[in-house]
Amino acid sequence: MKPYHSRTGLNLSLFDVVGQRLKFYGLTGGIGSGKSTVAKVLEDLGATVLYADDMVKSFYHPNHPVCEMVLEVLGIDPSTAEGRRRLRNEVLTDPVKKSHLEAIVFLAAVDAAWQARNDLQRAGKKIVFYESALIADPDLFAGHLCLHSLKNLFDGLVLVDAPLQTRVRRVMKRDGVTKAEALTLIQAQKIQIDEIYKWPDFTGCHPIIDTSGSMYDLQKVVEYFWHDYICTNRRW
Repeated sequence: MKPYHSRTGLNLSLFDVVGQRLKFYGLTGGIGSGKSTVAKVLEDLGATVLYADDMVKSFYHPNHPVCEMVLEVLGIDPSTAEGRRRLRNEVLTDPVKKSHLEAIVFLAAVDAAWQARNDLQRAGKKIVFYESALIADPDLFAGHLCLHSLKNLFDGLVLVDAPLQTRVRRVMKRDGVTKAEALTLIQAQKIQIDEIYKWPDFTGCHPIIDTSGSMYDLQKVVEYFWHDYICTNRRW
């Protein structure tokens, strides 16, 4: 990826964007792509970041409607550590259960994201990124009724990516798994970055942040992207 060198020559901060309404961007990529690291850099630059994983964890509290639906549909109680472990293992080996779980969680996550966007708008926030791998999973959108809602939720979509071998190495280190297990986790998501460019409801070129370099390189690329696109309110 070519670094996002600023074409404006301006050193803008978030607060130089005067009178701008809240902008809500999707930040997505596969497991091990580095999207959480990118999100942390964006937070340091002044953005508000919502993490879909944190939302999902809140769904698994006892008596939460999502928790009860997972128990009813899949027969597993995700409110317990043992239930979550069993759920994780079964969705990796059973595509039907995986699709059921993702459909339940995804619909709830979209609703929660809309609520969070409205709350942050009222709180006067300027720039928000919603970090989630599921945004980039094309299997979720085949005839999905909530695609229109998702399209209107985001003002833009940013993709985070890295070479497969880099992602495998990161997952092995982070999760303490073997190479084969890391590959299984990555392939289970079926995230196809090329397919996102074909989405008719997300027109235009989606910026891709390549995280294959050093941490210093990543910070510089994100900073270029921040100043060149976000703070200038530039369309892509």
